[in-house]
Amino acid sequence: MGARARRWVGAMAIGMMAIGMMGMSAADAGAQPARYDFDADSAAPADTVRVEAERVAGMRECWRGNVVIGDSASLAALHERPRCRGVQSLDGRTLVGVSVMGDCFARYRIDAFRSETSRELRVRVLRRYGGCRAGRSRYEWLLLPALPPGWTVRFVERRLPDDAEVPDDFRSIRDDPR
Repeated sequence: MGARARRWVGAMAIGMMAIGMMGMSAADAGAQPARYDFDADSAAPADTVRVEAERVAGMRECWRGNVVIGDSASLAALHERPRCRGVQSLDGRTLVGVSVMGDCFARYRIDAFRSETSRELRVRVLRRYGGCRAGRSRYEWLLLPALPPGWTVRFVERRLPDDAEVPDDFRSIRDDPR
């Protein structure tokens, strides 16, 4: 086995150990909802309206994947992790964790919408490629209105064309000013 292959195997082993150490606790297993994958951003129903999303400061180091925390048991399970204690109470709201990936100059915006017809809150990541080959990732936590019974949260992602102008309200994936 060559040096390059040994490095790759070593990196994979370290990655698998890290995933094992980040595994869910027993409390997480019952209370934590499943992680959500991104769907393609499809046409929204005609009754779709934008909802305000409050960004939660101090939880960027709390990586959980795309998750939905809608009750006190799920919030308590999240608090078992020291870097995940930025929200003390849901106060009738839904806490959503969103993973954003892109290149080192990527820009993005996260929006939330609700639709009575589809009975869903849609969390959309709109991002634009930045022209860099190095990958980056960010993690954002948002407080949204309470999820009504029987409703779901749907995570969607849409990429702007590479030559599209970057809107002023987009954020840098590197956390630098515009």
